[in-house]
Amino acid sequence: MCFDILGAINVTRDEVLQKLDSLGLSISRETLRRWINEGLVPEPKRGNNGRAGGRWTEYAVETVWEAFASGSLLKDNSIKQVAEIREEAQQIITIVCHEEMDDLIEAFEEFEVENLYDKEGNPDYYRYKKVPDEGEIPEKDILIDHLVFEWIMIRLKAEHDIPTQTPITVHIDYYGEMSQDDVTAKSFEETNTKTFDHEVIWGSGSTIVWEISNIKQNSNGNEIVIKDTDTGVTIKLRDRRSRR
Repeated sequence: MCFDILGAINVTRDEVLQKLDSLGLSISRETLRRWINEGLVPEPKRGNNGRAGGRWTEYAVETVWEAFASGSLLKDNSIKQVAEIREEAQQIITIVCHEEMDDLIEAFEEFEVENLYDKEGNPDYYRYKKVPDEGEIPEKDILIDHLVFEWIMIRLKAEHDIPTQTPITVHIDYYGEMSQDDVTAKSFEETNTKTFDHEVIWGSGSTIVWEISNIKQNSNGNEIVIKDTDTGVTIKLRDRRSRR
């Protein structure tokens, strides 16, 4: 069966198991059910067909990638530990990085205000923006537990069919609260390349859109870079063990 999982939104249980098998992780229906109950993968949506009878279950496409990441870490960790790793990874991607990026963008805006001059180099109402050097753009490292970092990297590799042992660098553009149409249009206009969107829900109804803009294989090391495309400020997620 040729299964284009990237084009899917929801998938069946059998499709989840088939895709995992193609990635090299073979599990049973009972194991998948247990992993759901233990918090290793997302809960599926369930419902019934009303008068027509019967029930249905739909799995988010992310179930495959999260199951592969969680299953990979189960080789050396308990189910409880992996569930905690997954929960922490989701918190880093949603709440932590969002708040840190907000702080960095605010710092960048302050930098702009302080570096606007008239043609003679004096502050003026009609000001000219000083173009910042790369070293002046705010940047922040977030050092995270190596197992949490590993879970995130394995998940991304599974999504993009990159062998688990391949060193990669992942760059993610951060767009804040924008509609999906705005993000897609902006991405294609600026990069003219195909991208894969990641919508992550956090807080009370707000949506953050993460867009993987570049995955480099065979790089010198592993890191995840979250970059605001409007300002250039960046957050780098790094494994504590790879700190330079």
